[in-house]
Amino acid sequence: MTRVPHFRAMLSINVTLLYACVLAFVSWMIWPEKAEHWRMGILSLFAGLGAFGFFWRGIGETILHIRTLRQFDQSVAKKRKPHSDKMADGDALKRGGLVDR
Repeated sequence: MTRVPHFRAMLSINVTLLYACVLAFVSWMIWPEKAEHWRMGILSLFAGLGAFGFFWRGIGETILHIRTLRQFDQSVAKKRKPHSDKMADGDALKRGGLVDR
């Protein structure tokens, strides 16, 4: 059974980082060249801070996703493989008087 592992988490991480890039680009584009337009500088600063926040949020989500995958892999590795029980074979049932044949 092959599935794309954790598609929703990967999509969330990529969208968060894309949003950070868009905000950084907007911040760069609206930065004023003249001191007369200082109000645009404040908007640019807020957009830059938003980009910085979304970038670190995306990094945090990535780290959390990697930790989750490692924990899952460790739990799968610890799982015992199924094996047959030697106490319940046909000869043991005959000796115990549970089966007549």
